[in-house]
Amino acid sequence: MIGRWGCSVLVLAAVPAAQERLRVSVACAPTAFVGEGVGVDVVLAFDGPWFAEHGIVWTRQPLDLPVHVQVPWLHRDDDRSALLVPPSAGEATLRLAVGDRVVSAVLLPERTAFGLLQARLRTRVVAHRPGELELGKVEARYAYASAFRDHLLRGREPVDRREVRVAGDGPERIAVQPLPSPAPDGFFGAVGAFTVAAACDREEVCVGEVFRIELTLRGDGDLSRCAPLPPPNLPGCHVEGIVERAIDGGRVYELDVLALRAGGEHLPPLSVVTFAPAERAYVQCVSAPVPLRVLPMPADAEPSERVRELIAAAEERSGTPRWLYRIGFGVLALVGVLLFRRGQGGRRRRRLQTALQELHTAVDGGDPGATAGAFERTLAAVADCEGFVVPLVWDGLRDRGVAVDDVLALQALHARLDAARFGGEPPARDEVLAAVGKALPE
Repeated sequence: MIGRWGCSVLVLAAVPAAQERLRVSVACAPTAFVGEGVGVDVVLAFDGPWFAEHGIVWTRQPLDLPVHVQVPWLHRDDDRSALLVPPSAGEATLRLAVGDRVVSAVLLPERTAFGLLQARLRTRVVAHRPGELELGKVEARYAYASAFRDHLLRGREPVDRREVRVAGDGPERIAVQPLPSPAPDGFFGAVGAFTVAAACDREEVCVGEVFRIELTLRGDGDLSRCAPLPPPNLPGCHVEGIVERAIDGGRVYELDVLALRAGGEHLPPLSVVTFAPAERAYVQCVSAPVPLRVLPMPADAEPSERVRELIAAAEERSGTPRWLYRIGFGVLALVGVLLFRRGQGGRRRRRLQTALQELHTAVDGGDPGATAGAFERTLAAVADCEGFVVPLVWDGLRDRGVAVDDVLALQALHARLDAARFGGEPPARDEVLAAVGKALPE
């Protein structure tokens, strides 16, 4: 029919229960740890054909679903930080309004029991304090009409515009737990599931030179509020400074490192202490060994006084120079140590045998702390050290003919056993015994 103002009017049948054309629900875990990123999903179940026919788009940007959603926890707050997680590549999406933005939601393949389509908004929330984290109630609103007219100038416009508000169903708060106390040394606030990788800017360096290591930490945790990364332990080196930069999914820490002691083909694995919510424990994320040859200082080098002092301190800590030990052993041999060789050898064998028995008992018992301690005592006995002192044990193993690759494998295994003390995944029993077996004297 033709309207009185020269407009054609399309009259549609009234649709009952328009409020049932959209349902909103919220889903999330009921508890979280401080600093843990928690996924909070907002799911909209909607009658797609009905919205296409009756829905009114009021934004200048086109919308696939003419619905405006208010998500209260996306607003800035001192107690939390939150963000919208964009859809992954290849996921079907549709556009709708969230707050003051038009965003893409994931169109789910399954329908509800009532035949409604479903779209999901992914959000991620990080609580900054323990206690009850208030999320608030999600609200969605939309406008519709049962009749439209085609105006000559304004185009299609509703005759009987109506608005509907829909409150979301689901949890409105999360119980936030504090992290276990006390935190271990080296923990700087990283909470989540992480991996760590290390790379060096060169393959060879001389004592007294500075080289760079890039330590990349990736995972699902929020690193923006973490404290600065503590300098990792690098025997024979000194960390001069650390600069960090953000990357997608993590952070890169650039370490300027001063080489203080020659020897070896690799740096030991680097580790970072984090808190893993899934394991409810502090863990150590360990990198692979970093290939790097450290050569003696050139004869014509002129290091600064500070560098000379650091080199001297490193030599003192490591118990070097080694030639002094060799001379000492030679002198002792000349004055009569050979008279006690059999007795000393017997004591060393008994010490090693006792350590191996403890190691077998510990790995069979499955106690990570006992296994790590027995592992250290066994290696100290093989290296003939009074205790597990780094790097004396590793140097002692190499001096006694253990292959470099086997020493590196033992270093990586030691880092994993140490991580297991904080709740990390322990290495398999056979792996521990096989690695130690390669270091035993024939």
